[in-house]
Amino acid sequence: SMKALLPAPAEVQTRLAGLTTSDLEFSSSAGVAGAPPAFVAQLYEDAATAASALAAQRGKLTACVGRDDASAACARELVTTLGRRAFRRPLSSEEAAGFEALFRQAAAHGTAVAVEKVAHAMLISPHFLFRSELGAPGATGPEVTLTPHEHASALSFFLTDG
Repeated sequence: SMKALLPAPAEVQTRLAGLTTSDLEFSSSAGVAGAPPAFVAQLYEDAATAASALAAQRGKLTACVGRDDASAACARELVTTLGRRAFRRPLSSEEAAGFEALFRQAAAHGTAVAVEKVAHAMLISPHFLFRSELGAPGATGPEVTLTPHEHASALSFFLTDG
């Protein structure tokens, strides 16, 4: 949830609540599954607003980004810290490498921009938007055993509603 991501209380207004029911009608047909365009557009904008709030508080995320350090070690620290909070689990090496590359590319425009880009990418990721319960990698069948992080996430949502 956004509460788990923000290092300090902040008012991040989202406008998803202002959409009408017709804007939020999802297709239940597996062949045409998808989210309505109005919902996706608003979600993208809300994620950008929240990412901007995170970038403004970047010094509270990790000390190195607060010092405007754009080193590879700082990118790794930010991605590891923010990714764990956003996805409610450690990132895979491939996920971390992708976010670190985004940080390095955006850092040419400043550390605040790099933090904002990484945060925005994480906030629009399905791993942030949806709670996955897929089990261990390679698990198949109608029922799978949840990973420890999936158990913890389910328990957290049950106890704290997010």
